[in-house]
Amino acid sequence: MNLKNRLLALQIRDIPLYETPAWRALLHYQNHRSSIQKDSPFFLSTQGYKDPKAEYIATIEGIFATYANHEDSVICTYPARVRLIAKILQDEQFSALVDNTQCKGLQEFLAIVPVDEVFIEFAAESDKYPGSSMGHIFLHLRGVMREDYFKQIDEHTSLNLKKGDIQSYSISYFANLSPVFNPLDYVRAIYGNLNGIYALEPYDNTNFEYIENQKRSIYRFRLASRDMELLRLHLWELKDKSIDYAFITHNCTNAIEELTNILDLQVGSASKKPFITPIEYLQSLHRRDMATLDEVFIPEDKREFVQVYGYNDILNARKSSKISIGLENAQESLQGFLSIAPIYSDVKNADNSYYEFIESRLGSIEARVQDSQIFLQRIELMHLYSVLDFVRTKNFSKLLSVRFEPNLYNHTQGEMFAPTLNKQTRLLPTLDIGMGFGAYVGNVALYILPNLGYRYEIIHNPYVSAKSGFIAHLPRLRILGDYSVYYDMVGNNRGYDSHMRVFVGLNVAKQIDIFVEGNMYHNLFATPLLYPSQSYVGFKGGISVNF
Repeated sequence: MNLKNRLLALQIRDIPLYETPAWRALLHYQNHRSSIQKDSPFFLSTQGYKDPKAEYIATIEGIFATYANHEDSVICTYPARVRLIAKILQDEQFSALVDNTQCKGLQEFLAIVPVDEVFIEFAAESDKYPGSSMGHIFLHLRGVMREDYFKQIDEHTSLNLKKGDIQSYSISYFANLSPVFNPLDYVRAIYGNLNGIYALEPYDNTNFEYIENQKRSIYRFRLASRDMELLRLHLWELKDKSIDYAFITHNCTNAIEELTNILDLQVGSASKKPFITPIEYLQSLHRRDMATLDEVFIPEDKREFVQVYGYNDILNARKSSKISIGLENAQESLQGFLSIAPIYSDVKNADNSYYEFIESRLGSIEARVQDSQIFLQRIELMHLYSVLDFVRTKNFSKLLSVRFEPNLYNHTQGEMFAPTLNKQTRLLPTLDIGMGFGAYVGNVALYILPNLGYRYEIIHNPYVSAKSGFIAHLPRLRILGDYSVYYDMVGNNRGYDSHMRVFVGLNVAKQIDIFVEGNMYHNLFATPLLYPSQSYVGFKGGISVNF
C-alpha cells in the first residue's frame, strides 16, 4: 500500500460509520449482536458478530489490501459495505480505488438480477398443512434487463437473456433441514439451534410451489423503497452464509425485515414483543404507508370458496398472542384461571377478518388458583386444528395436539381419585391426531373429526375418539358447540369419556372479547380406574385480550 492510500485508510478508520444504523443493518444486528452465526465466513473479524467497529476496521483493512481487485477481495465479496462507505465519504480517490467492474462473479450476478421493483409477498396458511398456519413471507424482486446476456452453462444448457426482458426472483429465508425427515429438526427450530439460509430463485418456481403444490393464497404488497442497488449488492454478500434460525425469535419474518431495512431503515416492525408474525409485520408496514396491497392470488382449489366468502382480510386480523383470565365454578368453590399463548390463532376469537376456521397454538400454558393454591392446568407444546369446507375446497379438517394435562379429578393415591376437581400440578402427556370432514353453510361450519390418541395417567391408554360440532361467526360474535366421545383401549384415565361444550364470545373492542363457556363431562363406559363422580357440569367466563 502506498503512502497516499495508507493515509486515506487511517482517515477512514477514524470515521465512526460503524455507529450508524445503516452499517448495523448490513451486519444484521439485532440489539447487540448479529443474527448471522459468529463462525460464518460473512465476518472478516472474529469479533464482527458482536462488535460492529471491529468488523468496520477489518473491512477497511481489506479494502486497502494489495489484492484489492482480486475475485476473493473485500471489494468483490462485500460490495454493499463498500458502496455504503463510498456513499458517505464521497471521495473521488476512494471511489476509484473500490471500482468493482473487474469482479467477474459479482458483475454476472448484477447483470442477470436487475431490481427495479421490490414486493413483499405473503404465502398464507395452507389448507393441506395445518402447521403452516402462520404463513410465510418472502421478497419478490423484479427488474428489466439492461443488456443482452448469454452464458453457456454446459454442452446442453445455456442462459440467453435479451435487453428489455423482465426478470423476477424470490428471496426467501428457510431453516436448513436434514435431507430426510428428522423430528429433532423441528425441536431445534423452536429452540433456536438450527442453521438457516437465504435462497434466491426464479420467482415462477416459488409462485408455482405455493399456489399449485401447497394450495396457498399469495398476498402481494408493493414496498416503498430507496436504495435498491444496495439491496442487490447485499444479496451477493449473503450468498452461502449460515444464519441462525429460530421459529420464535428469528424466523422468515425477522430475516426479511433485515433485508427490507437495507432498502429503508424506517421499515422495521416497531414491535415491542420479542417475536413477530408475518401478518403483524405486514400490518405494521401498511399502517405507516410503507407497503400497499397490490394483488391477491388464489389457488384453483380455493376459488369457489373465495367466490362465496371472499379472501381473508389479513390487514385487519388480530394480533397473534393471546391472554385470557376469568373464573370457573369448581363444585362448591371457584377456580381462577389464566392462560397465555405467545404464538396464536384461535377459532374462538370473535374476529370476522378470517373466513376459515383454523387455529394454532405453540407453547401455551394455563394456570389456575383455588383456595389460595396455584397450580398448572395445562401446557400445550403444539395444537394445530382446522375445520374446512370440504365441498368447496376438497380438503380435510385436521387435528394435531401434543399437550400435558391432569385428570379431571383430584388424584389421591395409587389409582384413586377424589370427587373434587383437580387442583394440583400433575401434568401428563396426551397426543391427538385426526382427520375429518367439514361443510360451511352460510356463516356456520359443521364438522365431524375422528382421531387417534394416546394418554398417560397411571396407565398407558391408546384411544379412538370422535368430535363433532359447529362453529358460527356473526358480526362481533362467535358461537361454538361440540361433542366428543372417547373409546379407550385400556381404560379411561382422563376422568370422563364424553364431553359437551358450548362457547359464546363477544367482541367488545378490536383485540378484546368477553366470553362464557359451559362444559359437561360424563362417563359412559366402565373403567378400571374408579371415579367417585360420574358426571360434572361446569361454567366459566372471562375476558381475552390479543396482543
